[in-house]
Amino acid sequence: MTFRSKSLGGPTSIFNANIFNAKAEKIWFGDLELGRDHDRIALIELSKAEGPIYILYEFDGRFLREYPTPDYVRAVAAVTVTDGTFQFSEGQKERMKVLELRKKRQLKDRKNQK
Repeated sequence: MTFRSKSLGGPTSIFNANIFNAKAEKIWFGDLELGRDHDRIALIELSKAEGPIYILYEFDGRFLREYPTPDYVRAVAAVTVTDGTFQFSEGQKERMKVLELRKKRQLKDRKNQK
């Protein structure tokens, strides 16, 4: 799930993210705030050590009935981190766009209420 960060205000949080390496081995799971420098830096450093890493949503990476394949992990990744860059899937880009529009609408509504 992608949400706006409470502290950063932007659509940067992926709750219950699952991080896999290129061999489809799960490295870590938990909440990520991609807009926070320390999370971004940690992911870049991890990708330097492991090669490309793939960030999956909870249901794509946590409740699997069998071990995932590298092709599966690449196909469902919301975010791929490689060579110090973050590549967002089309679905993730759309989610972020919707959240940003929702935020703008809320700010406009608050302004109009004053």
